[in-house]
Amino acid sequence: MRRFLFEELPAEVSKDEEYQNAKKYSDRQNARITFEKKLVDKFQEFIFDHTEAYRKFTDEPEFKTISYALGRVVLVIEYVRAGIYIPSARPLTTRYAIGFAIAAFFWLISASIPIPWRFGFWTVGIIIDFATPLIGRKFQLGLLPHASHLPERFGLFTIIVLGEAIIAVVNGVSEQKWDTLTVISGVFGLIIAFSWWWVYFDNLGGTPIVIARTHGKIGVVNLWLYTHLPLVIGIAAAGVGVEQILLSQPTLPLPDSQRSLICGSVALCSLAVSILHRFGVIRYCKIRSQYRLGGAVVLLAIAILGKGLLPVAVIALVAVVSAGQVVQDLYQSRPTTRLVDPEI
Repeated sequence: MRRFLFEELPAEVSKDEEYQNAKKYSDRQNARITFEKKLVDKFQEFIFDHTEAYRKFTDEPEFKTISYALGRVVLVIEYVRAGIYIPSARPLTTRYAIGFAIAAFFWLISASIPIPWRFGFWTVGIIIDFATPLIGRKFQLGLLPHASHLPERFGLFTIIVLGEAIIAVVNGVSEQKWDTLTVISGVFGLIIAFSWWWVYFDNLGGTPIVIARTHGKIGVVNLWLYTHLPLVIGIAAAGVGVEQILLSQPTLPLPDSQRSLICGSVALCSLAVSILHRFGVIRYCKIRSQYRLGGAVVLLAIAILGKGLLPVAVIALVAVVSAGQVVQDLYQSRPTTRLVDPEI
């Protein structure tokens, strides 16, 4: 495995025709992007071709932990390389490399630590990973990412997570005997996913990066980055909640845990989007922020007060709250209700 990762795999990628063309006819950055893409593709081919390695990756937590740690090591190497070739970025890349290297060390040694102590090492590693970008804030202003590229990357990641929510609906419906309540619940599950897709992507933009570049407010960029964590956690958990509802007994009251999961996860999404609106991280709009916050409160009320409701009733209420955010967004965007001042 070591020989493959550090000798055979890089050599094979270096011979790839697409990488050779990028190296010959494009700049250094595009060549590096092509190399990394081909590296991932070749490694995936190896994983699927070698069932034993694939089984270890999917079944053994130690193997997953080591794989994640090695992935962070690659990131550290990239930051070191960036510091070498871009002297002006060296103060920032050095801090990033040191911080992420320390986090990778905790992840790597955790593979040999028994559970539950292993989780403590994971927690320390995650905290270091999250704190590292914050300690280099004063060096980030001159090295801000592109105002459209990074939102597109985050949007791609978010839509992948939303896709998992759609898959959860499909899985839930496929494992149930089709009846009226199951079909209705499945439709409501899709409404929830599509509603938050609309709310997020209809307001997406590079505003935080522009604000940071023009006003020196790097905290806005960090708020944008870190608020995506509860957002995607909420979307992923909502997918699980929808699937559990579809797999539950449609004529029996929904258990408290499942009701709390679906309502709490969508409330987390609504709260995250409310924060993004309020601080101008996506379209700056106090009215939209208030509606998102109100939606989160209503969803939490359903979780607390909805004891005894049938699964279809719970998911219907969550879908109505989610769709209501779309209706409000559409109304707010009408020419007769849109204000000229961006600070609505």
